[in-house]
Amino acid sequence: RDYFLRLGKRGRNYDIFKQDLETLDSAVDLEYLMERVWIVGSPDEVAEKIRWLYEAVGGFGVLLAVGREWKPREIWLQSMNLLASEVLPMLADLN
Repeated sequence: RDYFLRLGKRGRNYDIFKQDLETLDSAVDLEYLMERVWIVGSPDEVAEKIRWLYEAVGGFGVLLAVGREWKPREIWLQSMNLLASEVLPMLADLN
C-alpha cells in the first residue's frame, strides 16, 4: 500500500511522482498517487482513465499493467482478472 511512498522517502525523491515540482513532498501521499499518477478505480473508471490517456498522448501500442505480488494473492488475481475481462473489452475500439 505504501511501497512507492517508502521508496521516495528512502531516496528523498518524490519528484518522479509530481506533476509540478513545486509540490511539497508532504503532499505526495496515497491519495495524491491515486488521483494523479496511478490508474485505479472501478472497471468503468479505469477504462475511462485509460481512454483519456490514450487520447491525450495520441495513442500507444501497448498497455503495461505493473503488478506486485500483492498479499493476499486473491486480491491481485481479482484485479488482473477485472482488467482482462471487464476493462480491456471496453477499450477494444482503440487502435
